[in-house]
Amino acid sequence: MNEVLKLCPFCGEKPMIISLPDNHLHSFAVGCQNEKCNARVSGATMEDAIDVWNERVTDEATN
Repeated sequence: MNEVLKLCPFCGEKPMIISLPDNHLHSFAVGCQNEKCNARVSGATMEDAIDVWNERVTDEATN
């Protein structure tokens, strides 16, 4: 898998993929590496978490 992670939509820092313990509802998360930001999303699979992280609202959708 060579999915490219977009920068954090809130602060512009690089994100990281996090593998969560099995007792969580979701198995993977993508989170901002900036300690002051803490933006994070999760998904059942790594691909799901990446897709959610990379999703952005476009200017066209907000008009």
